Amino acid sequence: MINPAWIPVVAAASGAAIAFIGGLIGAGISYFNTRQQLKHQEAREKKKHHLDKLDEIFEALEELPNLFWKDAVSAHLREETIDDLEMSK
Repeated sequence: MINPAWIPVVAAASGAAIAFIGGLIGAGISYFNTRQQLKHQEAREKKKHHLDKLDEIFEALEELPNLFWKDAVSAHLREETIDDLEMSK
C-alpha cells in the first residue's frame, strides 16, 4: 500500500514527466514543421527564379524583331545618305 504522504510527490513527478514528454513531442513537431516550411520556401524561391529567367528570355525574344527592324531601317537610311552624297558630287 502507498503511503498517503507520497501521493502529492508522485502526482507532481508524474505531472512533470507528462509535461516533459509533451514538451519533447511539441519540440519535435515544431522542428519537423520548420524543416518542411524551409523546403517549401526554397522550392518556391527556385520556381520564382526560373520564372524570372524565363520572363527575361521572353522579353529579349520580343525585342529581337525590333532590333532587326532598327538595323534594317538604319542601313536603308545610310544607303540613301550615301546615294545622296554621290549624286551631289
